Amino acid sequence: MTTAVQTDQRNGEGARPAVAPRGPERAAPRLQASLVPSITGVRISPGDSLARLVNISWSGVLVECEQRLRPGTEVTVRFAGTFQPAQVPSRVARVSVSGIGPTGALTYQIGLAFATPITLPDPPASGRAKAPTVWPAAPTADAPPQSALRNRW
Repeated sequence: MTTAVQTDQRNGEGARPAVAPRGPERAAPRLQASLVPSITGVRISPGDSLARLVNISWSGVLVECEQRLRPGTEVTVRFAGTFQPAQVPSRVARVSVSGIGPTGALTYQIGLAFATPITLPDPPASGRAKAPTVWPAAPTADAPPQSALRNRW
């Protein structure tokens, strides 16, 4: 499978990758970490940094860790647990600060694009039936009028 890469030419600096779409227009649906129990841990090499899985798709992964990586850096993502493939060559697509730890260390959200697409397991069935929608009863003629809600801010 080949993917077309859009480029942006500005100020004679050469070609730069265009920003990947975010939100519902993404081509690859994401699975939250809780839906992939076969991944028990994530490490990013070089550096062997321990990371926390946020979500994963066939085209990439979003992790949080304390190591700051530069966009465009080639890395290898290593998955602990029974997930296959156990390691995937990747490229850092984006980095943003996601928080400050208790010791004052910054935590980064890192989007990693896989060099080749992977196969994901089907998410487990939730086991719960969707609760029916309950609509409020229509007011009767002898019911007292409801007070209007007012924002006091």
